[in-house]
Amino acid sequence: MISVKSLFGECATEHGNVKEIAEKVYETFNLPVCKLHIQHFDGKAYLCGLQPLKVEEFSPSDVNMISKIVSRFSEKGWFD
Repeated sequence: MISVKSLFGECATEHGNVKEIAEKVYETFNLPVCKLHIQHFDGKAYLCGLQPLKVEEFSPSDVNMISKIVSRFSEKGWFD
């Protein structure tokens, strides 16, 4: 099992289909920031749970990424 940070449906991992799961969680639940718990079985990744991220879990690069994404949304309109 692995845990990854999902920021607006993006995550920094290449494990299986984890990126697809992060995108789907964001599209389905509109959770911009969360931690995903992923189980690998038979070469596939499955979502086992999710939880909020604590402030101390954010790295400077996470904050920078969130800032860029929010700026991009504010320039073109949040829901465009």
